[in-house]
Amino acid sequence: MADLRFTPTKHFHATGGMAVLDTVQLEDGRLAVLRKYRVSRLLNFRLRAQFIAGLRLRQELSGHQNIVGSLGFSEGLLPYEIIEFVSGPNLNTIMGRQDDFFKKYRVQILQQAAEALAWIHRHKVMHLDVKPENFLVRVAAEGPLVKLTDFDLARAADDNGPGRRNGTPEYMAPEQFKQKMRYQASDVFAFSIMAYRMLANRFPFSGSSANSALKHQASDKVTARPLHEVCPDVPARLEIAIMHGLEKDWHRRLQDMNAFLQEWGVGSGMPQNSGKRKAVF
Repeated sequence: MADLRFTPTKHFHATGGMAVLDTVQLEDGRLAVLRKYRVSRLLNFRLRAQFIAGLRLRQELSGHQNIVGSLGFSEGLLPYEIIEFVSGPNLNTIMGRQDDFFKKYRVQILQQAAEALAWIHRHKVMHLDVKPENFLVRVAAEGPLVKLTDFDLARAADDNGPGRRNGTPEYMAPEQFKQKMRYQASDVFAFSIMAYRMLANRFPFSGSSANSALKHQASDKVTARPLHEVCPDVPARLEIAIMHGLEKDWHRRLQDMNAFLQEWGVGSGMPQNSGKRKAVF
């Protein structure tokens, strides 16, 4: 067992669905984030096992510049992980600002987000909670650095169900609503909703109420309005990829994010490995 010593700080605190997050300072002075399973859910053994699976997956997927990397984790009674600290807001916050930085770099942000998902798809993993809140963005004068986080719902690519209908409804694919099935193509659908929303400042499926919009999202009979009609300056090949990613029938959809990048005509998705060994406590 390796050890990674840290000291709690008061820089940041947040509570999520499964975990409590606090900043800590490592021995070398770096800030990191302690992400600890919630005590209130300790007797929910299914969720605890799911949380631990997410810790393992993050460690396996670390090493790419667009993934929030694992520095170590523990599978003890109250499991936790130490992950890298990203100084910046999540993508949903940046989208809400609609400022000059977002407008200038939104396509670059999308590409980095796509490359993060392509990386995990090459490793035969589905994220299953693709949404702006799960991408952190380090904002700098030279441009953004986007990092994907939260692997609590992630599954092996062949774990297709049927099973529990997990995810965030506004970004779920029809097969998740109807058959309770999930595929890497379901991540593509979620990413394409996010991309459409980023570029058009609206969701691709709407309705008179939130429930009506979700019904349209799940329905085979409702298609999204062509993106160029609501965002005239969208790059042509990016629009083709997004609209292909919004196919309701997952068999006809782009099957993973590597196919999405190929259709868009960008990106290498090559890892940027730090070479640092991860610790398991």
